[in-house]
Amino acid sequence: MPTPKKIPLNTKQVMAGFGVSDMTVYTYRQGTSTKDPLPSLKNGTSVGFDEATMVKWGKKYGVPFDAAAALKVPGSAQRGPKPPVVAKEQKAPPKAAVKAAVKAAFAAKAKGKKVISARVGA
Repeated sequence: MPTPKKIPLNTKQVMAGFGVSDMTVYTYRQGTSTKDPLPSLKNGTSVGFDEATMVKWGKKYGVPFDAAAALKVPGSAQRGPKPPVVAKEQKAPPKAAVKAAVKAAFAAKAKGKKVISARVGA
């Protein structure tokens, strides 16, 4: 039976596991606060982290990694297409307002004025 493929942790999960901010995770990754940078898996523009490696790195530098807290944060999901933007529904004006606008337009036309359209609410 093949072992299931482990999905790497995302930055938010690592933040929760170490109990630090995103900037602290960034400095860990750069290696500016420790001798060794925090090991990360880079895939194009995405960055992932291996749970076992986080635990080992945390023990080495005295920063405990709480895997349970990290896994409570929603996992890394593949980015998909953005949902389509749905235009707000415009409510139709009440029938009485339409009738009044049409009546006003006909009255104006009867007086000899040029009427282009009967605008409701204008």
